[in-house]
Amino acid sequence: MVVACEHNNAASFATCSLSDLRKPQSKNEMKMPAELLDPRANMRDLRRSLTIVALYFSLWHFASIMNVATDASAFYPACGVLMFFFYHRGWRCLPAAVLAMVLVDISQYHSLIRQTSNDLHLLRQLLVYGGLAMLAQRRNWLNLSAHSLPAAIRLVFLSLGASLLSAMLAIGIFWFFLPELRGVLRSIFFGFWIGDFTGLLMFLGAAKVILIWRNQRQVSQVQSSGYTIAGLIGLCAMAIGVVVLVVILTANGLMQTYSYLVLLPVIIGATAYGLGFGVISSILTNLSAVGTYVMLGSQQMDPVQVQTLCAVVMTVGMMLGAAVDDRRLAQFEAWHDPLTGVLNRRAFFEQGQTLLARANRHGFNIALIMLDLDHFKLVNDRYGHDAGDRLLRSVAQCCTAVTRRGDLCARLGGEEFVLLLEDTDPADATGVAERVRQMISTLKRGESEDAVTASFGVSMLVGAIKTLDELLHDADRLLYVAKNTGRNRVVMNDLPSPPSAAQTSAAAVVG
Repeated sequence: MVVACEHNNAASFATCSLSDLRKPQSKNEMKMPAELLDPRANMRDLRRSLTIVALYFSLWHFASIMNVATDASAFYPACGVLMFFFYHRGWRCLPAAVLAMVLVDISQYHSLIRQTSNDLHLLRQLLVYGGLAMLAQRRNWLNLSAHSLPAAIRLVFLSLGASLLSAMLAIGIFWFFLPELRGVLRSIFFGFWIGDFTGLLMFLGAAKVILIWRNQRQVSQVQSSGYTIAGLIGLCAMAIGVVVLVVILTANGLMQTYSYLVLLPVIIGATAYGLGFGVISSILTNLSAVGTYVMLGSQQMDPVQVQTLCAVVMTVGMMLGAAVDDRRLAQFEAWHDPLTGVLNRRAFFEQGQTLLARANRHGFNIALIMLDLDHFKLVNDRYGHDAGDRLLRSVAQCCTAVTRRGDLCARLGGEEFVLLLEDTDPADATGVAERVRQMISTLKRGESEDAVTASFGVSMLVGAIKTLDELLHDADRLLYVAKNTGRNRVVMNDLPSPPSAAQTSAAAVVG
C-alpha cells in the first residue's frame, strides 16, 4: 500500500510505504548525541563513578578494621553504598560498582577455591543489594529524603529483608565451596545477616540525614530549632565519652550485663533533636564501642552479640528519632498556617496570651501590628488563586523578616496578618510597620507590574493592663481608619505625648 507525500514543492510527489510513516523514531537515538556531547553531564557521571569506587573500596577495608572475630566485622557499610547508588542511579552505576569490587578482589590474596568463593560473595552483594534497590525505586518503597516514622520503618524492614536474603545466599556459597565451614554455618549466617543489616542502616541512615539537611531550606521551620552546631558537638563528645567509659568499665566480665548502657547517648540525641542526631549518635556509638572493643581485645562478648548490639543501637536511634520528628511535625502543623508557615489563629492566641501576661507582670511595652492587603481579591480574580497564594507567602516572608526571637507573627485569616512585638516602644513599632509596608510595596500582583499595597493598624500596651482581644480590637479599628483614609499607610493609636524637656526640668526643680 502506498500513499502520496507532499513536499514543499507542490508539483513534486513521492511514494512511501505506510509502515515507514508509522515507524517511530527511537528516543535513545534522539537523546544519545546530546548526552555524549554534554561535557558537564560526562564530568558529573565520572565524579559519581569515582565516588562509588572510593566509598565502596574504603568502607570495605574499614569493615576489616572493625573485625570482632576472624573474617567477621561488626558491620559492613559497603553494602549500603551499593544499595544507595543503585536506588538513585539504577543500572548506570553498574560499571563503577564492578570496578570497585574488582579492586577489592585484587587487594586480597586467597587460594583458588577461596578466591572463587570471594568472587561469588561480591557477585551476591551486587545482585541482592543492587537488584533490591532498583526494585525498591520502581515500587517506591523508599524515600530517603523523608524523616517520618513510616519512612524509617520501611528503611529498617527493607534493610532487614535484603540482608537476610544476602546471608542465605552466602550460606549456600560456603556450603558448596568451603565444606570445612559447615559446622559453623549458623554463626556465619547470623554474622552476615546482622553485620550487613547494621551496615545498611549506618550508611543509608547517614545518607538520609545528609539528604534531609541538604533540603533544610525547603523544609524550613520544622527542624531548624533542632539541628545546631553546639548541640552536635556536645552530642558527639557525650556519645564517645559514655561509650568508651562503658566498654572499659565492663571489659572485666560485666560487658554482657551492662553493654546496653551505650544506648543512653542515642536515646538522648534522638529524643532531644530527632532523626538527624539519632542517626549521628548511633553511628558514633557503634564506632566508639566497636573500636574500643577491638583495641582492648575484649573477649567478654560473642561476636554476634556485638553485632546485635550495634544493630539495636542503629534501629533505636533511627526509629526513635523519626518518631520525635513526626511529633514535632504534627505540632508544627497544628500551630502553623499550612500556606505561609507562620502561626495560625489558634497558636497566636495561645502564645499571645502568654506573652501579654508576661508583659503585664514585668511592665514592659507590647506592640500589636495588624495589616491587611489592599484589593487582594483583584489578584485572585485577575491572575488566579495560585498567584494569590504566592503573594501571601511573600507577604509572610516580609513579616517574619522583621521579627525578633520572642516576637509573634501570624495569619489570622484571608489576607490579614498580625505581629505581636515584645518590649517595643511606639516609635519602634511604627518603624517596624513602615518597614514591612515598604517591603510589601516591592511585590507585584501576579505577572503585572502593579505594586502591592497594605494598610496597617498599630495598637500599644504601654503601662496599662490590656487583654489580647482589646489590643486586636484597637488595631482592627485603626486598620480600617487606614483603609478609609487612602490605604497604603500606617495608623497608630493616640498615646499621651512624652513630657517636653522644659516640663521635665521644672518638675525636677519643684521636687
